[in-house]
Amino acid sequence: KYLMKNVQEFSENLSSSEKKITQSASDLNKNGQHSVSKSTQTDPASKQGRKLQSIFDFLDFPSRQSFTNPIYSTPLRDFSRPTRIPAQKSWKNFATPVKDQDKCAACYAFAALSAIEIVTRSASLSAQQIIDCSPLDDGCVGGNPLFSLDYLRRYGAALDESYSFSGSRQTCRSNSVPRTRIAVRYERIRPSVLEILNALQRGPVAVVHVANSRLKAFSGGIYADQNCNGRLNHAATIVGYNLKAPTPFFELKNAWGSSWGEQGYYRMAIGPLTNENPGLCRMLDNPTIVSVTA
Repeated sequence: KYLMKNVQEFSENLSSSEKKITQSASDLNKNGQHSVSKSTQTDPASKQGRKLQSIFDFLDFPSRQSFTNPIYSTPLRDFSRPTRIPAQKSWKNFATPVKDQDKCAACYAFAALSAIEIVTRSASLSAQQIIDCSPLDDGCVGGNPLFSLDYLRRYGAALDESYSFSGSRQTCRSNSVPRTRIAVRYERIRPSVLEILNALQRGPVAVVHVANSRLKAFSGGIYADQNCNGRLNHAATIVGYNLKAPTPFFELKNAWGSSWGEQGYYRMAIGPLTNENPGLCRMLDNPTIVSVTA
């Protein structure tokens, strides 16, 4: 009862954030931001003057992606509410080894793949395939895990061993390597702690949030940065949570190598949450919260 009460309070405190989500998306697309689509996408190597100073500099979720894309017109999923949310849950034991995106801003691809690998118990899948071939994503310049999941559902996924990571965008060669059909379901869920907890009963959740220099310097413990209010610029995969810890947290799998953070993972504090200080590095400000299930 105590846990459910606290989870419900988290959700209620964030109700105003949920109401603002549609307006937030609309505002982002009005403020001179461009959308990436199949007809307008160009090779990042042809963009003159782009200096890749850090992995945070060239991502801008969700302003790089258009919320008018049909993929965003599908209804948000409301999972049936369980009578009891367990105090903790983890999918971490089913994850593949942590990868390293290096200087390539393809966290979106790794976030999508991490979720698929856990659900399907797959060997390590190819991020390079998404970087090279996904028409709605933008290679090493940014993308969206939802678009990556849609691409893999349509065209199948190659293994890392047959389509290895190069760290830059190359010519798509997915037709020349074996690919496996991806039999998973992926659905956007409402941006609230309660809905994420509900979704995690069924599988991992790909999310987008603000990442800054403090997160880059993270070396362990529970990450609780109440001032990360910049632009949404990083994607990762929630693989579990613990509500009975002194500071309740979500655990996320990253793609910055196993020497970063806690062997490549990080725990992000869930609370305290208020309307004025929602925490979670703006994770709940974004409609790209994607549940992946079998």
